[in-house]
Amino acid sequence: ENATHDEHVSSEDFMIEVGTPAQKKWINLVLSSVENNILQGLVNDITERKILEESATQLAMTDHLTNVANRLGLEKNIAKIQFEMHANMISSFYVLMIDLDGFKAVNDQFGHDIGDKVLMHFTHLLSKIVRKSDFIARTGGDEFVVILKEIDVIEKVQDIASKIIHEAAQTIPFGDSINIRIGASIGINLVDTPDFDMAKILQQADEAMYHAKKSGKNQYYVFQ
Repeated sequence: ENATHDEHVSSEDFMIEVGTPAQKKWINLVLSSVENNILQGLVNDITERKILEESATQLAMTDHLTNVANRLGLEKNIAKIQFEMHANMISSFYVLMIDLDGFKAVNDQFGHDIGDKVLMHFTHLLSKIVRKSDFIARTGGDEFVVILKEIDVIEKVQDIASKIIHEAAQTIPFGDSINIRIGASIGINLVDTPDFDMAKILQQADEAMYHAKKSGKNQYYVFQ
């Protein structure tokens, strides 16, 4: 349309599937108008470049210690969910803001190497509790965010939060002499409108998490 009627040189990248079994390939197509509605084109295979771009993007959105998403990855995921809500693909989702109780004391007493292992241990716990379709991000030192989609009732979310709190409270042994105890405070926020503000829903989940901390830690609180 652009090349024929507007007589512009038009360029676009496309993902196609070729061969048997089908393999994904990326091509760049350039079209220009010659005469009498005839188009002249050039196709380049840009698969390698696209793979490198996607790898670099994925690296930029990943927390290098725990291998889950970082804050940028979280923001990208929430933006994708907002698109899905506008397209009526999903109607709601839950945000779980998690802060580890007693983690600073672990770093102060045993050092950052042990602290890093505790963070990796907790990430492993999270990945076993939530579904593969759910989303985990580490957004700060000992702060994590979990996104739960397609859950109909708050009781299921509360069950998941309770499991996280229970598992986080178990003793973590390091060798024969080091036994570490931490905990988890969780803020829960329901998002059921596509016209949400990303910063606001995260702030609300954060407020709920701090309410749980002030109420005695090792518990969850649902944002009202």
